[in-house]
Amino acid sequence: MDFMCEQVVRCNLGTKKIIYKLLILLLALAIPAIIVASGMITQVYYCFIVAAFVALFCIYGVWFFWSELNIEFEYAVFSGELSISKVVANRKRKEVLKLDLRMVENIEIYQNQKYEGNGYEKIYECAESEQNAYMIAFKTSKQKGLCMLIFSPNEKMLKTINRGLRADVRLNLQ
Repeated sequence: MDFMCEQVVRCNLGTKKIIYKLLILLLALAIPAIIVASGMITQVYYCFIVAAFVALFCIYGVWFFWSELNIEFEYAVFSGELSISKVVANRKRKEVLKLDLRMVENIEIYQNQKYEGNGYEKIYECAESEQNAYMIAFKTSKQKGLCMLIFSPNEKMLKTINRGLRADVRLNLQ
């Protein structure tokens, strides 16, 4: 009995990413301005041409680093196996986790304060935000203790995951 579902979740911009974007933009504006100012002070006029080329490189750098902050997670369930990949700037894909759903110990709505200091071996954060997130606790052959996955599935994905779970772990979905 095969079942399959896919979902792409785009990560929201947090304050940390917004600060990174502002710093990148300020740096890209400051570098050519410093070159022009030093050219005016020293009266070396070819600095304007150098500043123009540096400005072009800065424009490319801003585009490159801003696009690197565009992160998506792709959830895929196929025949009882949950696969999560991290897609950066629609250029790079890296598999974060591949999980056999029969190894799941617990699944529930994520509440941050409930899990602080519970001693999870490894925590995978693959959610767009913590507000509508779910938590899966599982054991793998590599880690000795429990691992935690925090992710943001939609209703269809939850129903598909629920089909692959053991009966004692399943969510009560209406």
